[in-house]
Amino acid sequence: MKAQFYYIKTYGCQMNITDSNRIRTILDNAGFTETKSVEDTDIFIAVSCSVRERAEAKTLNHIRDLKRSRGKNKPVLTVLTGCMVRRDHKNSVCKNTQENVRNLKQKSGNSIDIYIDLRDIKRLPQKLSKLGKGSDSPITINERTPSSYLQLQQKHTPDGIEAYIPIMTGCSQFCTYCIVPFSRGEEFCRTKKAIIADVETALSSGKKIIVLLGQIVDKWSQDGKTFLDLLKSVCRIDGEFFVTFLSPHPSFITNEIIDYIFKEPKMLKYLGLPLQAGSNRILKKMNRTYTTRKYLKLIDYIRSKEMNTGKLLYLTTDIIVGFPSETKNEFNETVEILNQIQFNKVFLAYYSERPFSIAAKVFPDDIPLAEKKKRKQILIEVTDKIFESKNKALLGKEVTVIAKTQKIGFMDTYQFVEILNLPPNSIGKVLKGKITYGGRYGIRVKVF
Repeated sequence: MKAQFYYIKTYGCQMNITDSNRIRTILDNAGFTETKSVEDTDIFIAVSCSVRERAEAKTLNHIRDLKRSRGKNKPVLTVLTGCMVRRDHKNSVCKNTQENVRNLKQKSGNSIDIYIDLRDIKRLPQKLSKLGKGSDSPITINERTPSSYLQLQQKHTPDGIEAYIPIMTGCSQFCTYCIVPFSRGEEFCRTKKAIIADVETALSSGKKIIVLLGQIVDKWSQDGKTFLDLLKSVCRIDGEFFVTFLSPHPSFITNEIIDYIFKEPKMLKYLGLPLQAGSNRILKKMNRTYTTRKYLKLIDYIRSKEMNTGKLLYLTTDIIVGFPSETKNEFNETVEILNQIQFNKVFLAYYSERPFSIAAKVFPDDIPLAEKKKRKQILIEVTDKIFESKNKALLGKEVTVIAKTQKIGFMDTYQFVEILNLPPNSIGKVLKGKITYGGRYGIRVKVF
């Protein structure tokens, strides 16, 4: 008997949200029904993340616990897709993926019934109809490019005002710590026509914030058109909405892109620009292809635009703590550059060795975990003070907010805020308000 009810659990980044939405389209069209309760489901689908070891462990723990709790009286069919499955950069090679799946079977205690590569996701209904026999089949990659997989329309859920639109997938940059080139495959850019169609569908579904996604989103190009050309095309679409993008690479951000963020009313005044480390030696070992000098030059240009326009950019970054061979002096260089730049928000993670990545093959993970945690705590203290200070500086300022729910929303800098006394039927609307609290707990806005 064919199982009918499915439950999707999305782990990790926004790209996985879009993958989950495409899986919904496939299964709903095949006659399956989504349930909001994992207790009522026949099929549990994990759309996984591989960026850090902890994310993988969390996914496997959930699947094992679910199988154990359901037992033999109420069995559940488990499906693993997303970044944990694939481990080959080239489409035609599957050796690493086969080894990876064997390891996953062992780690999961054979709790996973079906492993399926995202690029092969159209065959999921067929695999489900075999009721678990798919786990005995080799993992193969049937499509030379992900074009067919990405042509599947997302089924946007009604909750939330953001729509995540992939403009590319895969990566060919090969930062040494990163698993993405192996979990997502070769870099592939979608056509502008397909992207615009997805944006228009999202807007017709009531979404108000369009987030363009890519592993290195600012590398997008198609038929001689650049990422800046794409931004302009999206912003020319009629309607009241905002646009931003994740995640750019400092080597591909241009002054012209920064100019457009400040100039275009539809662009959120936000930029997430991963630094990863404050040491040039470590950046080189990471294969980040820029120096701190080049990075600071970008920051100087942003600060000059803020001075000239009177507009503030909400600037965030990512830092990896304890990359192999990072000395205490090199770590202190990271502390210094964070104090110098004064980011609004910093996302911190200590280095986690990812199997099949370049760093895992050539750099011993020689920084003890206790030392990594100690360094991370130092950075937390430094960045929390900056976060609090910048929020306090906004107290009393009149701002534009977009309501996500009755109590929370975003400023036009994409900064998360708590909203007070929101009028009825205001979800998704653009409102004016005044900041009544700014501090260590964030921002609170009272709308007019």
